[in-house]
Amino acid sequence: MNKGKGRGKKSSYASLSSGRKWLGRVPLFDPSGGWVVKDPPGTGKGNWAGAPSAFYDGRTGKGDVYEDRTGIAVGLTPDRFESLSRKEPLLSSPHGTGSLRYLDIVPLGDCFYYFYEQCRADGAHELRRNVLKIEG
Repeated sequence: MNKGKGRGKKSSYASLSSGRKWLGRVPLFDPSGGWVVKDPPGTGKGNWAGAPSAFYDGRTGKGDVYEDRTGIAVGLTPDRFESLSRKEPLLSSPHGTGSLRYLDIVPLGDCFYYFYEQCRADGAHELRRNVLKIEG
């Protein structure tokens, strides 16, 4: 995922065809009109529930630099993503500033491993890992 640095650059993703050829970059989505004040950097991406999906970090612009929260966008088509958390973040910490960012999910065997950074009650940030075991 491209973290869209600088003015006029959009967050985007690129995919591989057969592991050899880049299919090109596709803008993640337009953040205007929501809680995210600039182009959000994408973090984890995958194919959840049969649709391409990407988590993204965003902030409101109200002094919360380095205190991003997590949203999710789903690919409606291969070249068009739409935020499912446009009005408010999908995930935030219950502690401190509410920051929860850099979410990525790693499927391995019969488990999903969730990695993310979360704000603690004292305001410091720590890396967290949760494991979800899939039954069946």
